[in-house]
Amino acid sequence: MNGYTIEAKDLTRRYGNYTALDGVSFVIGKPMILGVVGKNGAGKSTLMRLLNGWEKPTSGQILINGKSPFDNGAALGDTIFIDEKIEFDFTLSLGKILEKCAFMDKRFDLEYARELADRFELNLKKRQSQLSKGMRNHFAIIVGFAFNRPITIMDEPVSGLDEGARRLFYSELVKAQCGNPRIFIITTHLLGEFEKYADNFLVLKKGKLAAYDERETFETLFVRLTGNAEKVDEIIGESETFDVKTLADVKSVTVPALLTREQKDFARDNGVEIKPVGVNDACIILGGLQL
Repeated sequence: MNGYTIEAKDLTRRYGNYTALDGVSFVIGKPMILGVVGKNGAGKSTLMRLLNGWEKPTSGQILINGKSPFDNGAALGDTIFIDEKIEFDFTLSLGKILEKCAFMDKRFDLEYARELADRFELNLKKRQSQLSKGMRNHFAIIVGFAFNRPITIMDEPVSGLDEGARRLFYSELVKAQCGNPRIFIITTHLLGEFEKYADNFLVLKKGKLAAYDERETFETLFVRLTGNAEKVDEIIGESETFDVKTLADVKSVTVPALLTREQKDFARDNGVEIKPVGVNDACIILGGLQL
């Protein structure tokens, strides 16, 4: 599925005196797996609601193929929003719900949904009300993948899942993107697990856009220095520092990857190790999260 573009232009959403999103701008112009990262209250959920057309921006725009999703059935027909709270017809079994989804949208892959339910060990004879939190997430994931919509939004899809179920989710995410490329927008707190599956990351901090770029770029933003404390301090000078740790005369610290050739040579000559910082820690730093 090609030709879908999401564009935010100075997107702002206020609730009374509280600003949840403040002048956020970005463009998603091709199929990708996008990780949306930030503290609780950073604006992630507000962005998801605006993308799904549930709310209208206070100012600015959010556009899907040039059209606002708010109160726009045509735009939302190509979008599916999935979270653990999604509600279906409580009178139907899970199996009947899947059949109803297939009846509603010809893109829904019923056979695949049934196969995935079997892999998640989900009893399709049960009703949604009979499911645990984890099983509700399993069912929501199945529906999200099986709808095959060009824009698939998943809010904390692996929350409450055990390690085996999380691995299955990531495996199916990769398969889905390879077999039917689309725009996946996924929020998660498990960055360490998720980072290698995302193509891009969007980081929100206090309602503002802190960073939006390809995964490879995040891998080049920070480095970690470890060595004799005096030598490390001499190298970093007045640089902004993160996650500082000291033990006796050894210091370890993360700094922006802006070291000069002279600083790198000094580090090498004085036994100070310089290592790149992964996407996980880069997103945590940019989003003001706790290392």
